[in-house]
Amino acid sequence: MADNFTQRTIEALQADPNKDTFLWSSDPPGFGIRVKRSSGLKSFIVQYRNKYNQSKRLTIGRYGILTLKDARDLAKAALAKVAAGLDPVETVKKDKAALTVRDMCDLYFDHAEQGILLTRNGTPKKHATLSADKGRIERHIKPLIGSIPLPELSFADVQRMHHGIVTGKTALEETRPGVHIRVTGGAGAAAKTVKLLSAICNYAQQHRLLTQNPCTNIKVKPDGKRTRHLTPAEYKSLRLAITNTAVNGSFPMHARAIIALALTGCRKTELLSLHENDVRADCLRLRETKTSKPGQPEYRPCGDTALAYLNSLKTGKTDWLFPSPTKDGPTVNVRKFMAGLCQAADIEGVSSHTLRHSYATVANELGYSEYIIAGLLGHSRTSVTATYAHQVDHVLKSAADRVSAEIAERMGLNIILPESSPQASPPHPRPHTAPSPFPHGQNENSADLHP
Repeated sequence: MADNFTQRTIEALQADPNKDTFLWSSDPPGFGIRVKRSSGLKSFIVQYRNKYNQSKRLTIGRYGILTLKDARDLAKAALAKVAAGLDPVETVKKDKAALTVRDMCDLYFDHAEQGILLTRNGTPKKHATLSADKGRIERHIKPLIGSIPLPELSFADVQRMHHGIVTGKTALEETRPGVHIRVTGGAGAAAKTVKLLSAICNYAQQHRLLTQNPCTNIKVKPDGKRTRHLTPAEYKSLRLAITNTAVNGSFPMHARAIIALALTGCRKTELLSLHENDVRADCLRLRETKTSKPGQPEYRPCGDTALAYLNSLKTGKTDWLFPSPTKDGPTVNVRKFMAGLCQAADIEGVSSHTLRHSYATVANELGYSEYIIAGLLGHSRTSVTATYAHQVDHVLKSAADRVSAEIAERMGLNIILPESSPQASPPHPRPHTAPSPFPHGQNENSADLHP
């Protein structure tokens, strides 16, 4: 009993090949050690009766990892819970059966893929959003906190995850045939990952798998949202860099896409997925946008200067307005090409998405309100962006005309407008007088512009 339950007696215990061996102490009552008959492993245990007078045995931990003193203290703590009406064995069983953060992430993503999980506007998450979510779950959430039981996820755990992402703890670079993965982490990635985790926890609350959201009130570092925009001088430098990409008077498909992004303010994926018949008389028919409902296109107001340029790209040989030069389908990425242009133009901190910010900045400089600019860009907070082409608001169309003409002038583009366009005559003559960016007197309508 208590007088012989010492380190020496524990060391002297030998396994019985026919049955488990037990040695009990009276301090506290029910505290003991078990030697497994097959392996000889020694573990501290505590035996007790719960409030229903059922006999239960709780394994505290392995001898050698726990000291006798630590094991005795843990046994006393367990028995104190029993005295309070709790059942430590049942608590352990529930913890083992509980979902982990990893399990909840998988459940959330599975429901999102099936369209069960809906966004705030009642639509399923789009493919691009799901892809980004998957990356943040696999690269950040699971490695840092995935093994934590969901009910035990705490405010401190989320803070630790956020700090780990900010400091690059999850950063990696992996290259294998056909695949290059680069995860940098940082404040932006951390903020977006916490936002995603909060959505996952809210979903868990809805299904009564979590009582509260541990992401609430987490102070994230500023995510470094891009506010960079091109100055008039940088617009011109970018155009000069594009001019230098011409080969025998013909411009690469990527260069044409960059000009189109600048003139329209579209998102990269919106523009590159355009078909030739998506360029309408006064707008663009966008088949799927970040804010549109599945299967329902959005009609985005587009300036006459931009429309004239886009129409000049049509060949009638393919459905795509920006066909891939190497395979069937559209051009899918202009990132590397844009980086090369910026290097040639000596412009720093600029990506293809900067052209969208720049479009908004030009609209602001021309005196348009935030509401009008939101409509030009197709932001979800505006209801002005029309559902059908004939409903495109004339105020937005007029704004788009001015903005695209101003950007064409800043770039030095010579885009000839059709005679039917209101901009083909004063008060908007500027696109006609700007110098051409193309060699040998060619303009945007030249046949050599097409592959």
